[in-house]
Amino acid sequence: MLSVRDLHAGYGTKEILKGISLDVASGEIRAILGGSGCGKSTLLRNILGLETPWSGTARVLGEDLSIAGGASLGLLSRIGVLFQGGALVTSLSVGQNVMLPLVVDGIDPTGAAQELARARLSQVGLENVWGQFPGELSGGMRKRAALARALVREPRLLFCDEPSAGLDPLTSRALDELLLELRESLGLTIVIVSHEIESIKCLAEKILFLQDGLVLYDGPLDQGISQGPERVRDFFERRTGSVQRLKPSTWEIIE
Repeated sequence: MLSVRDLHAGYGTKEILKGISLDVASGEIRAILGGSGCGKSTLLRNILGLETPWSGTARVLGEDLSIAGGASLGLLSRIGVLFQGGALVTSLSVGQNVMLPLVVDGIDPTGAAQELARARLSQVGLENVWGQFPGELSGGMRKRAALARALVREPRLLFCDEPSAGLDPLTSRALDELLLELRESLGLTIVIVSHEIESIKCLAEKILFLQDGLVLYDGPLDQGISQGPERVRDFFERRTGSVQRLKPSTWEIIE
Protein backbone atom coordinates (compact mmCIF):
# COMPACT_ATOMS: atom_id res chain seq x y z
CA MET A 1 0.00 0.00 0.00
CA LEU A 2 2.86 2.37 0.81
CA SER A 3 6.58 2.06 0.15
CA VAL A 4 9.12 4.79 0.92
CA ARG A 5 12.76 4.28 -0.02
CA ASP A 6 15.75 6.39 1.07
CA LEU A 7 13.71 9.59 1.11
CA HIS A 8 15.64 12.84 1.56
CA ALA A 9 13.66 16.06 1.83
CA GLY A 10 13.76 19.52 3.35
CA TYR A 11 13.10 23.21 2.85
CA GLY A 12 15.55 25.63 1.26
CA THR A 13 19.00 24.35 2.18
CA LYS A 14 17.89 22.64 5.40
CA GLU A 15 17.58 18.86 5.18
CA ILE A 16 14.76 17.51 7.36
CA LEU A 17 14.47 13.86 6.25
CA LYS A 18 17.78 12.03 5.93
CA GLY A 19 17.09 8.78 4.16
CA ILE A 20 13.71 7.50 5.41
CA SER A 21 12.45 4.06 4.35
CA LEU A 22 9.04 2.66 5.28
CA ASP A 23 6.64 -0.09 4.19
CA VAL A 24 2.95 -0.27 5.12
CA ALA A 25 1.03 -3.45 4.33
CA SER A 26 -2.63 -3.72 3.34
CA GLY A 27 -4.97 -3.49 6.33
CA GLU A 28 -2.28 -2.21 8.68
CA ILE A 29 -2.55 0.75 11.04
CA ARG A 30 0.85 2.44 11.24
CA ALA A 31 1.70 5.42 13.45
CA ILE A 32 4.50 7.87 12.65
CA LEU A 33 5.91 9.24 15.90
CA GLY A 34 8.65 11.43 17.27
CA GLY A 35 9.32 14.68 19.05
CA SER A 36 8.64 18.14 17.69
CA GLY A 37 10.73 18.93 14.62
CA CYS A 38 11.68 15.30 13.96
CA GLY A 39 10.19 15.31 10.45
CA LYS A 40 6.77 13.67 10.91
CA SER A 41 4.77 16.30 9.01
CA THR A 42 7.46 16.66 6.35
CA LEU A 43 7.34 12.92 5.73
CA LEU A 44 3.56 12.99 5.38
CA ARG A 45 3.67 15.93 2.97
CA ASN A 46 6.23 14.16 0.79
CA ILE A 47 4.26 10.91 0.81
CA LEU A 48 1.13 12.79 -0.29
CA GLY A 49 2.95 14.66 -3.05
CA LEU A 50 2.42 18.05 -1.39
CA GLU A 51 6.21 18.46 -1.40
CA THR A 52 8.79 17.11 -3.84
CA PRO A 53 11.53 15.01 -2.21
CA TRP A 54 15.15 15.86 -2.84
CA SER A 55 15.86 12.22 -3.61
CA GLY A 56 14.41 8.78 -3.00
CA THR A 57 10.95 7.46 -3.78
CA ALA A 58 7.49 7.39 -2.20
CA ARG A 59 5.17 4.87 -3.84
CA VAL A 60 1.52 5.10 -2.82
CA LEU A 61 -0.67 2.26 -4.11
CA GLY A 62 2.06 1.52 -6.64
CA GLU A 63 2.37 5.08 -7.96
CA ASP A 64 5.73 6.81 -7.62
CA LEU A 65 4.94 10.36 -6.55
CA SER A 66 8.53 11.54 -6.95
CA ILE A 67 8.36 10.68 -10.64
CA ALA A 68 4.76 11.76 -11.22
CA GLY A 69 5.42 15.16 -9.65
CA GLY A 70 2.50 14.77 -7.29
CA ALA A 71 -0.59 12.65 -6.82
CA SER A 72 -2.50 11.93 -10.03
CA LEU A 73 -6.27 12.31 -10.16
CA GLY A 74 -6.60 8.53 -10.23
CA LEU A 75 -4.52 8.17 -7.08
CA LEU A 76 -6.41 10.96 -5.29
CA SER A 77 -9.62 8.98 -5.68
CA ARG A 78 -8.03 6.03 -3.84
CA ILE A 79 -6.61 7.87 -0.82
CA GLY A 80 -8.24 9.96 1.89
CA VAL A 81 -6.72 12.55 4.20
CA LEU A 82 -8.02 13.63 7.61
CA PHE A 83 -6.26 16.94 8.14
CA GLN A 84 -5.25 18.28 11.53
CA GLY A 85 -8.12 20.44 12.76
CA GLY A 86 -10.45 18.94 10.15
CA ALA A 87 -9.93 21.72 7.55
CA LEU A 88 -13.66 22.02 6.87
CA VAL A 89 -14.80 24.99 4.75
CA THR A 90 -16.64 27.18 7.23
CA SER A 91 -18.91 28.78 4.62
CA LEU A 92 -20.26 25.41 3.47
CA SER A 93 -22.72 23.20 5.33
CA VAL A 94 -21.58 19.85 6.66
CA GLY A 95 -23.26 18.09 3.76
CA GLN A 96 -21.63 20.37 1.21
CA ASN A 97 -18.24 19.82 2.86
CA VAL A 98 -18.56 16.05 2.66
CA MET A 99 -19.74 16.20 -0.96
CA LEU A 100 -16.96 18.59 -2.00
CA PRO A 101 -14.47 15.97 -3.32
CA LEU A 102 -17.24 14.38 -5.39
CA VAL A 103 -18.43 17.72 -6.76
CA VAL A 104 -14.83 18.47 -7.78
CA ASP A 105 -14.90 15.14 -9.61
CA GLY A 106 -17.99 16.32 -11.52
CA ILE A 107 -20.57 14.15 -9.72
CA ASP A 108 -24.08 15.60 -9.48
CA PRO A 109 -24.51 17.15 -5.98
CA THR A 110 -28.27 16.54 -6.08
CA GLY A 111 -27.93 12.86 -6.94
CA ALA A 112 -25.11 10.36 -6.45
CA ALA A 113 -22.82 12.74 -4.57
CA GLN A 114 -25.48 13.49 -1.98
CA GLU A 115 -26.31 9.81 -1.56
CA LEU A 116 -22.66 8.90 -0.95
CA ALA A 117 -22.10 11.83 1.41
CA ARG A 118 -25.16 10.97 3.49
CA ALA A 119 -24.00 7.36 3.74
CA ARG A 120 -20.58 8.43 5.02
CA LEU A 121 -22.09 10.85 7.56
CA SER A 122 -24.28 8.03 8.81
CA GLN A 123 -21.22 5.79 9.23
CA VAL A 124 -19.58 8.36 11.50
CA GLY A 125 -22.78 9.00 13.48
CA LEU A 126 -23.64 12.41 12.00
CA GLU A 127 -26.69 11.64 9.90
CA ASN A 128 -28.65 14.50 11.50
CA VAL A 129 -26.25 17.42 10.89
CA TRP A 130 -26.42 17.66 7.09
CA GLY A 131 -27.57 21.28 6.97
CA GLN A 132 -25.53 22.59 9.90
CA PHE A 133 -22.30 24.55 9.51
CA PRO A 134 -18.89 23.59 10.99
CA GLY A 135 -19.07 26.42 13.53
CA GLU A 136 -22.22 24.86 15.01
CA LEU A 137 -20.49 21.55 15.76
CA SER A 138 -18.36 20.44 18.68
CA GLY A 139 -14.69 19.66 18.11
CA GLY A 140 -15.33 15.94 18.00
CA MET A 141 -18.20 16.32 15.55
CA ARG A 142 -16.04 18.47 13.25
CA LYS A 143 -13.38 15.74 13.25
CA ARG A 144 -16.00 13.12 12.36
CA ALA A 145 -17.42 15.31 9.59
CA ALA A 146 -13.91 15.74 8.20
CA LEU A 147 -13.45 11.97 8.44
CA ALA A 148 -16.65 11.45 6.46
CA ARG A 149 -15.29 13.77 3.76
CA ALA A 150 -11.97 11.89 3.71
CA LEU A 151 -13.85 8.64 3.11
CA VAL A 152 -16.47 9.84 0.62
CA ARG A 153 -14.48 8.65 -2.41
CA GLU A 154 -14.25 5.17 -0.86
CA PRO A 155 -10.44 5.21 -0.55
CA ARG A 156 -8.27 2.20 0.19
CA LEU A 157 -5.67 4.18 2.15
CA LEU A 158 -6.41 6.81 4.81
CA PHE A 159 -3.88 9.31 6.19
CA CYS A 160 -4.66 11.01 9.51
CA ASP A 161 -2.66 14.01 10.70
CA GLU A 162 -3.00 14.36 14.49
CA PRO A 163 -6.60 13.07 14.50
CA SER A 164 -7.03 13.42 18.29
CA ALA A 165 -5.35 16.80 18.70
CA GLY A 166 -7.48 19.22 20.73
CA LEU A 167 -10.03 16.62 21.83
CA ASP A 168 -10.86 15.66 25.40
CA PRO A 169 -9.97 12.08 26.44
CA LEU A 170 -13.48 10.65 26.03
CA THR A 171 -14.00 12.21 22.60
CA SER A 172 -10.53 11.12 21.54
CA ARG A 173 -11.26 7.54 22.61
CA ALA A 174 -14.54 7.54 20.69
CA LEU A 175 -12.73 8.73 17.54
CA ASP A 176 -10.09 6.01 17.97
CA GLU A 177 -12.79 3.35 18.25
CA LEU A 178 -14.55 4.76 15.18
CA LEU A 179 -11.32 4.50 13.16
CA LEU A 180 -10.94 0.87 14.23
CA GLU A 181 -14.53 0.12 13.22
CA LEU A 182 -14.08 1.79 9.83
CA ARG A 183 -10.84 -0.12 9.23
CA GLU A 184 -12.77 -3.35 9.61
CA SER A 185 -15.95 -2.37 7.76
CA LEU A 186 -14.26 -0.60 4.84
CA GLY A 187 -11.05 -2.60 4.62
CA LEU A 188 -8.89 0.46 5.16
CA THR A 189 -5.16 0.80 5.58
CA ILE A 190 -4.43 3.72 7.93
CA VAL A 191 -1.32 5.84 8.44
CA ILE A 192 -1.44 8.18 11.45
CA VAL A 193 0.88 11.01 12.40
CA SER A 194 0.39 11.61 16.11
CA HIS A 195 1.94 12.39 19.46
CA GLU A 196 -1.11 11.30 21.50
CA ILE A 197 0.16 8.30 23.44
CA GLU A 198 -3.19 6.78 24.39
CA SER A 199 -4.48 6.98 20.82
CA ILE A 200 -1.30 5.39 19.52
CA LYS A 201 -1.67 2.50 21.97
CA CYS A 202 -5.32 2.05 21.00
CA LEU A 203 -4.83 2.16 17.25
CA ALA A 204 -1.35 1.30 16.06
CA GLU A 205 0.00 -2.16 15.36
CA LYS A 206 3.36 -0.87 14.18
CA ILE A 207 5.17 2.42 14.67
CA LEU A 208 7.83 4.38 12.84
CA PHE A 209 9.74 6.55 15.31
CA LEU A 210 11.74 9.46 13.90
CA GLN A 211 14.52 11.40 15.55
CA ASP A 212 16.44 14.22 13.85
CA GLY A 213 15.18 13.15 10.43
CA LEU A 214 16.29 9.53 10.82
CA VAL A 215 14.43 6.30 11.62
CA LEU A 216 15.20 5.40 15.22
CA TYR A 217 12.74 2.48 15.40
CA ASP A 218 10.47 0.70 12.92
CA GLY A 219 8.48 -2.24 14.20
CA PRO A 220 5.66 -3.55 16.41
CA LEU A 221 4.29 -1.12 18.98
CA ASP A 222 4.51 -3.47 21.97
CA GLN A 223 8.10 -4.41 21.17
CA GLY A 224 9.06 -0.76 20.80
CA ILE A 225 7.57 0.09 24.20
CA SER A 226 9.25 -2.79 26.02
CA GLN A 227 12.50 -3.37 24.11
CA GLY A 228 12.98 -0.46 21.73
CA PRO A 229 15.71 2.17 21.87
CA GLU A 230 15.85 4.18 25.09
CA ARG A 231 14.43 7.28 23.39
CA VAL A 232 11.38 5.31 22.23
CA ARG A 233 10.78 3.77 25.65
CA ASP A 234 11.26 7.16 27.29
CA PHE A 235 8.74 8.72 24.88
CA PHE A 236 6.02 6.37 26.09
CA GLU A 237 6.99 6.25 29.75
CA ARG A 238 7.17 10.03 30.16
CA ARG A 239 3.72 10.53 28.64
CA THR A 240 1.87 7.93 30.69
CA GLY A 241 2.16 9.12 34.26
CA SER A 242 5.61 10.50 34.92
CA VAL A 243 6.28 14.18 35.49
CA GLN A 244 9.50 15.96 34.55
CA ARG A 245 10.94 18.78 36.64
CA LEU A 246 13.91 20.83 35.59
CA LYS A 247 16.79 20.81 38.08
CA PRO A 248 19.80 23.14 37.92
CA SER A 249 22.02 20.52 36.33
CA THR A 250 19.85 17.65 35.12
CA TRP A 251 16.39 16.26 34.37
CA GLU A 252 14.80 14.27 37.16
CA ILE A 253 11.85 11.93 36.63
CA ILE A 254 9.41 12.22 39.52
CA GLU A 255 6.98 9.28 39.61
